[in-house]
Amino acid sequence: MRSYGADRIVDHTATPLPQSVAGERFDAVVNLVPTSPEETAALVDLVADGGSSAPPPPVPRAQAAACARCGYSIRSDAARLADLVTRVDAGDLKIDVAHRRPLADLAAVHDAAAAGRLPGKTVLVP
Repeated sequence: MRSYGADRIVDHTATPLPQSVAGERFDAVVNLVPTSPEETAALVDLVADGGSSAPPPPVPRAQAAACARCGYSIRSDAARLADLVTRVDAGDLKIDVAHRRPLADLAAVHDAAAAGRLPGKTVLVP
Protein backbone atom coordinates (compact mmCIF):
# COMPACT_ATOMS: atom_id res chain seq x y z
CA MET A 1 0.00 0.00 0.00
CA ARG A 2 2.88 2.36 0.66
CA SER A 3 3.99 1.99 -2.97
CA TYR A 4 0.55 3.34 -3.91
CA GLY A 5 1.06 6.42 -1.73
CA ALA A 6 -0.50 5.38 1.59
CA ASP A 7 0.77 7.50 4.49
CA ARG A 8 -0.79 5.27 7.11
CA ILE A 9 -1.76 1.60 7.19
CA VAL A 10 -3.96 0.27 9.98
CA ASP A 11 -3.69 -3.37 11.05
CA HIS A 12 -7.25 -4.12 12.11
CA THR A 13 -6.10 -7.38 13.73
CA ALA A 14 -3.87 -5.54 16.23
CA THR A 15 -6.34 -2.87 17.36
CA PRO A 16 -9.99 -2.52 16.38
CA LEU A 17 -10.30 0.12 13.67
CA PRO A 18 -12.63 2.46 15.60
CA GLN A 19 -10.03 2.67 18.39
CA SER A 20 -7.08 2.99 15.99
CA VAL A 21 -8.45 6.01 14.17
CA ALA A 22 -10.82 7.60 16.68
CA GLY A 23 -11.69 11.14 15.60
CA GLU A 24 -9.55 11.09 12.45
CA ARG A 25 -10.66 11.65 8.84
CA PHE A 26 -8.78 10.52 5.74
CA ASP A 27 -8.45 11.53 2.08
CA ALA A 28 -8.93 7.91 1.06
CA VAL A 29 -10.03 4.76 2.83
CA VAL A 30 -9.22 1.44 1.17
CA ASN A 31 -10.80 -1.62 2.72
CA LEU A 32 -9.06 -4.88 1.85
CA VAL A 33 -10.93 -7.23 4.19
CA PRO A 34 -14.48 -8.59 4.09
CA THR A 35 -16.90 -6.39 6.05
CA SER A 36 -20.61 -6.34 6.76
CA PRO A 37 -22.73 -3.57 5.21
CA GLU A 38 -22.73 -1.84 8.61
CA GLU A 39 -18.93 -2.01 8.90
CA THR A 40 -18.55 -0.72 5.35
CA ALA A 41 -20.87 2.20 6.11
CA ALA A 42 -18.79 3.02 9.21
CA LEU A 43 -15.65 3.13 7.04
CA VAL A 44 -17.28 5.70 4.77
CA ASP A 45 -17.67 7.97 7.82
CA LEU A 46 -13.85 8.07 8.04
CA VAL A 47 -13.53 9.75 4.64
CA ALA A 48 -12.85 13.50 4.70
CA ASP A 49 -14.93 15.85 2.56
CA GLY A 50 -13.80 15.45 -1.03
CA GLY A 51 -12.14 12.11 -0.29
CA SER A 52 -12.92 8.67 -1.64
CA SER A 53 -13.38 5.11 -0.44
CA ALA A 54 -12.78 1.75 -2.05
CA PRO A 55 -14.99 -0.08 -2.35
CA PRO A 56 -17.38 2.84 -2.78
CA PRO A 57 -20.12 3.38 -0.22
CA PRO A 58 -23.29 1.37 -0.70
CA VAL A 59 -26.03 3.02 -2.71
CA PRO A 60 -29.80 2.48 -2.46
CA ARG A 61 -30.99 -0.66 -4.24
CA ALA A 62 -33.10 1.47 -6.58
CA GLN A 63 -29.88 3.01 -7.91
CA ALA A 64 -27.68 -0.06 -7.94
CA ALA A 65 -27.37 -3.68 -8.94
CA ALA A 66 -26.32 -5.66 -5.89
CA CYS A 67 -24.08 -8.70 -6.02
CA ALA A 68 -25.68 -11.15 -3.59
CA ARG A 69 -22.59 -13.34 -3.28
CA CYS A 70 -20.07 -10.58 -2.59
CA GLY A 71 -22.24 -7.99 -0.82
CA TYR A 72 -20.92 -5.03 -2.85
CA SER A 73 -23.10 -2.51 -4.61
CA ILE A 74 -22.29 -1.45 -8.13
CA ARG A 75 -23.56 1.71 -9.75
CA SER A 76 -23.14 3.39 -13.07
CA ASP A 77 -21.50 6.80 -12.58
CA ALA A 78 -19.99 8.20 -15.77
CA ALA A 79 -18.42 11.24 -14.05
CA ARG A 80 -16.66 9.09 -11.44
CA LEU A 81 -15.46 6.67 -14.11
CA ALA A 82 -14.10 9.56 -16.21
CA ASP A 83 -12.27 10.91 -13.17
CA LEU A 84 -10.71 7.50 -12.51
CA VAL A 85 -9.61 7.19 -16.16
CA THR A 86 -8.01 10.65 -15.97
CA ARG A 87 -6.16 9.71 -12.78
CA VAL A 88 -4.92 6.42 -14.26
CA ASP A 89 -3.78 8.15 -17.47
CA ALA A 90 -1.91 10.78 -15.42
CA GLY A 91 -0.19 8.09 -13.38
CA ASP A 92 -1.83 9.32 -10.16
CA LEU A 93 -3.80 6.11 -9.69
CA LYS A 94 -2.30 2.66 -10.12
CA ILE A 95 -4.40 -0.47 -10.32
CA ASP A 96 -2.81 -3.84 -9.64
CA VAL A 97 -4.48 -6.14 -12.16
CA ALA A 98 -3.33 -9.58 -11.07
CA HIS A 99 -5.54 -11.65 -13.36
CA ARG A 100 -7.72 -11.45 -16.45
CA ARG A 101 -10.30 -14.22 -16.57
CA PRO A 102 -13.32 -15.05 -18.71
CA LEU A 103 -16.70 -13.96 -17.37
CA ALA A 104 -17.66 -17.64 -17.24
CA ASP A 105 -15.20 -17.97 -14.30
CA LEU A 106 -17.19 -15.51 -12.16
CA ALA A 107 -18.25 -18.10 -9.57
CA ALA A 108 -14.66 -19.35 -9.19
CA VAL A 109 -13.42 -15.75 -8.82
CA HIS A 110 -15.98 -15.13 -6.04
CA ASP A 111 -14.89 -18.32 -4.29
CA ALA A 112 -11.22 -17.31 -4.52
CA ALA A 113 -12.06 -13.84 -3.16
CA ALA A 114 -13.98 -15.32 -0.23
CA ALA A 115 -10.99 -17.53 0.57
CA GLY A 116 -8.59 -14.56 0.41
CA ARG A 117 -6.73 -15.86 -2.63
CA LEU A 118 -7.00 -12.82 -4.92
CA PRO A 119 -3.93 -10.58 -4.90
CA GLY A 120 -4.75 -7.36 -6.71
CA LYS A 121 -7.75 -6.97 -8.97
CA THR A 122 -9.26 -9.55 -11.30
CA VAL A 123 -10.69 -8.29 -14.57
CA LEU A 124 -13.50 -10.38 -16.02
CA VAL A 125 -13.75 -10.27 -19.80
CA PRO A 126 -16.64 -11.46 -21.99
